[in-house]
Amino acid sequence: MLRMVTTLLDHHHTWMSKLDSIEHQLSSVQEQLALLNIGRDTPNPEVVVDSVEGSESEQFEDATDDE
Repeated sequence: MLRMVTTLLDHHHTWMSKLDSIEHQLSSVQEQLALLNIGRDTPNPEVVVDSVEGSESEQFEDATDDE
């Protein structure tokens, strides 16, 4: 009986250590994501349209250069 209790306590300690490690990793990832998101502005739809139109015209120029 004492051996079973000791084994259960060992398992409990092992799993709690693993849980602490996972929580620490999660906190680190959340901090990194927060730092990445601080520098981001909200997307500007006009910039997106301009970049799409620019790439389309570049593709057209590339196609006409080949001819």
